[in-house]
Amino acid sequence: MMTVLQTLIALLLLVHCCLCDYPDFDTWKSSAGRDYAFEDERDYRQLIYYTTVVKISKHNADPTQTYRMGLNHFADMTFKEYKLTYLRAQPNDIEVPDAS
Repeated sequence: MMTVLQTLIALLLLVHCCLCDYPDFDTWKSSAGRDYAFEDERDYRQLIYYTTVVKISKHNADPTQTYRMGLNHFADMTFKEYKLTYLRAQPNDIEVPDAS
């Protein structure tokens, strides 16, 4: 079950998402073929998704960037999860980049 803080964060990120022309989590989840067995997992993935949307929005709004970012089917995974799952990295080998 989501805490009050998680709910507030998800709501703020949802508003940001709507203002930036990105699909809401449920729309993205359907298009990406995602299904979560537990509500807690869904809530966790939703927070990651909206955090990813904010990161993409910030990057694309920066005129100094030389490329554009977009959503893909990894949008509900953390960088660490992605590396462990797809790049076969060992947990001790992972350096998580700064969130800024």
